[in-house]
Amino acid sequence: MNRKLAIIISLFISAYCLGQRPTPQDFEKSLEKPQWEFHTKEMDSCTFNSYNIPRFYRCDSAIAFITSNGAWNYKGEPDLEHLYIISTNTGKIIWQKKNEGGNIKCYFDKDKVISLDSVIICYNIFSGKTIWSFTPEQNVIVGRIKIAGSYAYLEGTKYDKNGSESYLLYKVDLNTGKLKKTILNIPTLWFGVTTIYSHFALFMDYSKLICFDLNAGKISWTFTPDLDSNGVVKNFSLTFPFYFSKDTLYCLKEEETDSIIVGVCKTATVIAMDIKTGKKLKELYMGRKYGIADPYVDDGAIYASIFSPHHFTCFYMSKFSFKDLKTIWCDSIPITAYEPQYSFPGIDSNNIYFISDSTITTINKKTGQILHDKGTSEYIEYIMVTDNFLIAHIVSNDTLPRPQTMILDKKMPDKTALSTRNVVLMNEDIKHNELYMIDIDTKTLLKVKLPQ
Repeated sequence: MNRKLAIIISLFISAYCLGQRPTPQDFEKSLEKPQWEFHTKEMDSCTFNSYNIPRFYRCDSAIAFITSNGAWNYKGEPDLEHLYIISTNTGKIIWQKKNEGGNIKCYFDKDKVISLDSVIICYNIFSGKTIWSFTPEQNVIVGRIKIAGSYAYLEGTKYDKNGSESYLLYKVDLNTGKLKKTILNIPTLWFGVTTIYSHFALFMDYSKLICFDLNAGKISWTFTPDLDSNGVVKNFSLTFPFYFSKDTLYCLKEEETDSIIVGVCKTATVIAMDIKTGKKLKELYMGRKYGIADPYVDDGAIYASIFSPHHFTCFYMSKFSFKDLKTIWCDSIPITAYEPQYSFPGIDSNNIYFISDSTITTINKKTGQILHDKGTSEYIEYIMVTDNFLIAHIVSNDTLPRPQTMILDKKMPDKTALSTRNVVLMNEDIKHNELYMIDIDTKTLLKVKLPQ
């Protein structure tokens, strides 16, 4: 009797909680009544759309928001950019910086804003006060900054009197701006530093992947794809580092091959190598693919999507183990469009939400079981995943494409709501149940609190 009563109570509580869950319509109401709206006269001259999204960074109670007026100078740089630091609570400006005749090259790390110019200046994001400044040597131009751990690595080109160039890295303390080390004889800055891990810097140089030892100041190893009998790379390829696990580096190698069907086809291979020596430990050939699908790492496994160019009928969504690079599961997902477009899926603790054109496919992460497909009449560019919703950024199929937001219930995807505002989503992930977006008609930044 007690067991039956417990079951009845449990079912009642589950039904009650289900009834209390917010609906997509609740979400739509919150979009129509944002917590605050931010607009300045400078934003009137800006162009906002799916292809021109302002740079956005959030740190606790402050937002960094960079707008461009859409015009370009003779250097190919934005004619005017404006950096606003805005309070997340009020939507009011805390401080701002305008840059005429060139773009604002800003890098963000926790509570710091680092502005790259002839002098590198680090500001406190909350107050705008200068924390430190760093002036390079007179014949050095710093082009990029890479932040790793407690250091900022300034990528510079040094010009000698005879006009020759060499490359260097300034290793600068992030907290004080003090120069810790000048690292000379950097191999190339054509692609720049791809990533820094421990005391190793990885560079992409055309078909090569170069590992540079920052402590020793020399190249540690170079990875070169397959060569033909003449020592020439067989096919144009690029090797992208995408994950580190202790002393193991995981890369995605893409090679282009001729294909009668699609013109250019890529093959994809995941390679695990020793970060210290560059020795290849394991590799996994993932198949032929069309387009780029960067692997995604979660819960000790690799997730990747491959499009089969030979059949034009399906994508393959796969899960691979880190330990031995073996396939755990592989799903075939039908394609509904002749020229399919896709982006990497949304993901949460239980499921993967795969996007292909106008369809979202829900896949169980553990088993690979396809739970359901949700088709829409609009093209889906990307989605964001919250506790209760999938927020899909869509583009209408009308003559004049307009970006909008579609809200889907995660547990019941057929329950949807479509925003009446034409908006572009700003934040890359959802924190504190807050959503930031640009209304492209009113050219206004909105803050929306998600219903719970």
